[in-house]
Amino acid sequence: MELDDIDNDQQPEPGSPELDLWIAALSQYLSDARKYYEGTTSWSAPAGSAREALQDLLCEGPILRRLCGFAGVDPHWVREKFMESLPEMANFDKTG
Repeated sequence: MELDDIDNDQQPEPGSPELDLWIAALSQYLSDARKYYEGTTSWSAPAGSAREALQDLLCEGPILRRLCGFAGVDPHWVREKFMESLPEMANFDKTG
């Protein structure tokens, strides 16, 4: 799902509590992915959910696209910035 795939009437209004909720969900998703990558999963980020988040993030999957669509951000940009934040992954797309 790209940003354009979400109807304007489905996107939360800027500054709305609903938009804050989508941003919080995206933040938790990124936190879970990072915890799995770092091997620091816990009760708040079980390994299965955290692994799924990281796998989805790496392939710019449907969960990332959906969360970004509702949060009003570009999923490619989010993935790129996440990858840049991990030293070992910074060149992931550039290898092979």
